Amino acid sequence: MSGAIQISFCYNDRRGQALTKGCIVPLSEEEETSLTFISSSLSSLSCHMSLSTEYCINMNFKTNPLEQAFRRPNVNLRSNPFTNHCWTALSHTLPALLYDCCLRLTGRKPRMMKTITRLHKAMMVLEYFTSHSWVWSNENVTMLIGQMSQEDKKKYVLNEELSGLPAARKHLNKLRNIRYTFNTVLVVLFWRVFIARSQMARNIWYFVVSLCFKFLSYFRASSSMR
Repeated sequence: MSGAIQISFCYNDRRGQALTKGCIVPLSEEEETSLTFISSSLSSLSCHMSLSTEYCINMNFKTNPLEQAFRRPNVNLRSNPFTNHCWTALSHTLPALLYDCCLRLTGRKPRMMKTITRLHKAMMVLEYFTSHSWVWSNENVTMLIGQMSQEDKKKYVLNEELSGLPAARKHLNKLRNIRYTFNTVLVVLFWRVFIARSQMARNIWYFVVSLCFKFLSYFRASSSMR
């Protein structure tokens, strides 16, 4: 006997709690040298390729959306810790506090802040790996995905059924429309409260808009000359 490998299995029980079980498999010298590892990553990870990583993950959420999503899934990778903390507070902590307040007002037990706290702890554990460049091959994953059926590709650890995929996509589009409407209302309120009441703010706004139009006209002229 030459060595051994520990294999872990992660799954959900009937109550929806994540469980992990593992076993140790002994390996002979021949098996140890010919063993093939398949990572769960879908692409090479690098901070310099963050835009590509964001696009792949977001497209995966659109193709195979999660059932009963509370918010529209979105992935943004940032290299600046300050902007990351600010965005986390606005995008994670504040909505969780508001939702817990609504739960308390309706007589239900708040749970979102507890969930967000666990999520942030998991993100802090992965901070070292997401803030450095790592390069590895994904040939085994590509080979494995090519041999899987559409049903197998949809199977998640959350044990979601394929029959709920159309409803999940419809719900995702609804969340997208809600987000666009909310952002539009915020822009209108910001305009009414700050810009419309200040002559200096209006002058700055008009200057920025005119500058954007000049850049657009310049790019159009340069593209037509080519």
